[in-house]
Amino acid sequence: MDFLQTINQAVFGRTFLPHSLARARKLNDFLRGERGLFLDFGSADCKVETFIDNPDITFIAFDFEEREVARARKRNANALLADGRRLPFKDQAFDGCVAAEVLEHIDRDLDAAKEIHRVLKPGAKLFTLVPNGAARKKWGPKADAYYYIPSIPHGGSHVREGYTPETLNRLLTQAGFQTRQSGYSGKGLIAWLGLTYYNFRFREETRKSLAWKLLRMTLVRLMLFLSLLGLVPGLDAQFQGEGMDVYGVHQKPNNN
Repeated sequence: MDFLQTINQAVFGRTFLPHSLARARKLNDFLRGERGLFLDFGSADCKVETFIDNPDITFIAFDFEEREVARARKRNANALLADGRRLPFKDQAFDGCVAAEVLEHIDRDLDAAKEIHRVLKPGAKLFTLVPNGAARKKWGPKADAYYYIPSIPHGGSHVREGYTPETLNRLLTQAGFQTRQSGYSGKGLIAWLGLTYYNFRFREETRKSLAWKLLRMTLVRLMLFLSLLGLVPGLDAQFQGEGMDVYGVHQKPNNN
């Protein structure tokens, strides 16, 4: 990935933030050496392909919101309008799947996980990133920028706080997958500040607020600096904590 493109997207684009850079590194590590047709499972504007540096993977993406699919198609992404609990694909259609920050938005997450299992070929892998529910419960409202400026209304579409490695593994085991690895990602300060910036930057009511107008340029410069730091592998792991995200690599057994 081009360095200047990465920084530009990190600070000004919709796809990248400091915590998203950590996610991008994690996903690129997962997908190194993979090839074939992959499903980008419901990642809003179908953005996963924009930060995966692997020319051997072709992505088909979907989302349930028309505006997100339209935004993806403007980038010439191969994107469809669909419901993650009823995928419009035949059985065993994909060589792999990425579900990045999606399952926490789905009320019947087991149904979605079973659909992913159905459309994957035997032996194919599912690469998952979800919020760390334990950390959010522990840190409470302080994990959200709205804690500091209560006049800004809080929004969001999560139907659950998130997952732990144990609950993610349990969910995907019930769907028929085998666990290959799981754990925490995006540890500590950089991830937390990235989440705070996200809450300010992308909520409609925030963009119109006086607080945002006053803080925007300062935050942009701070996030640029942290984005540069985020390009150093493992730097955010120096800040101790459970991590803002939980990751998992799960595989569909070869015999089904």
